[in-house]
Amino acid sequence: MARPALLLIAAALSLHAADAPGVQVDPGGPVLNRPTMPYPEGLESRGIQGTVVLELSLDKNGEVTALELVSGPPELGRVAMRSAIDWKYSSEIALPGKVHATITFTHVAVRRIRVGSGVQAYKLLTATPPVMPPLARQARISGVVRLNAIIGSDGCVKNLTVASGHPLLVPAALEAVRTWTYRPTLLNGDPVEVVTQIDVNMSAEEPGVVVPPPSAPTPQ
Repeated sequence: MARPALLLIAAALSLHAADAPGVQVDPGGPVLNRPTMPYPEGLESRGIQGTVVLELSLDKNGEVTALELVSGPPELGRVAMRSAIDWKYSSEIALPGKVHATITFTHVAVRRIRVGSGVQAYKLLTATPPVMPPLARQARISGVVRLNAIIGSDGCVKNLTVASGHPLLVPAALEAVRTWTYRPTLLNGDPVEVVTQIDVNMSAEEPGVVVPPPSAPTPQ
């Protein structure tokens, strides 16, 4: 195959790497292999963004042997370096040698809507019941644990905080609800995050059960 054709193929592979939303990568040359560049949720949610420049040392096979953070936020630099160490460059560039890669991380505003607890309960797909704590069972403590929740656009529970509930019952409710999954909520055809409340009924007589959804919920 002609060398120009190889260059086009390598460039296409680079362009089509499925990077995380808000991430743009310029590897500094044609690559044959480039894993997805992530944008860790913890960094994005804290508003940490910016441009990272890396200097990569390449061997004669185009593999990365060393890298250095030239500029950019250190937290993002570490993320970029963990990904870049597995890059493999095309022989279209001078090898061995060095390239400078530029990775831009831009915080993407999350679309989030509020949904009533009954409507959200109707969308529940999987729900492991909480295990009644032995101390609560012995003391015959029961009641409802109410949790404030953020459900991700993929339907997984993203964040939980306690609104109310007996201290002996709360840990079991949190542990169970973190594993629950929901049918994604769509807004104008696109999945969005949901802010809602989840009520978990904890009974000393039987395993905890989810408060049932209303008989005729209004879909969102």
